[in-house]
Amino acid sequence: MANGCDCLIRTVALCAYGAVYLKIKRGEEMYWETLPDWVWIIYYFFIIATLGFAIFSIIQKKMIILSTITIVLTITIPISNIINSIGREKGVDEFEHLVTHLQQGSPWSIYAIIGFLYLLVWWVLLLIKNKKKAIRY
Repeated sequence: MANGCDCLIRTVALCAYGAVYLKIKRGEEMYWETLPDWVWIIYYFFIIATLGFAIFSIIQKKMIILSTITIVLTITIPISNIINSIGREKGVDEFEHLVTHLQQGSPWSIYAIIGFLYLLVWWVLLLIKNKKKAIRY
């Protein structure tokens, strides 16, 4: 890796909505587009924190049914997105791929959007219930 023009850098990482990508860079030529690293950090922090808090809620016997659904969604949404984002076109990042398939009415993209909305609502419910509990003395 001494010379930037001659080297071949291969980075395998998890990409948008959990898709696995292979980013190959030769000089300035990029074969696949992906979202910035900070987006991935936020995304995976959200998924891992959601999974952890859902498991913790079940252990505490709070919101058991909603937390069970949350665990299923936090596992299945990234897997669905990995499978469906692998064959995306060149020059299209994961978010653009999701939006395009959502406009076309693809079931996996509808599932992903509804699933993420559910996860956001679950977080709101969790925070509201904990806030009410904290206010009581």
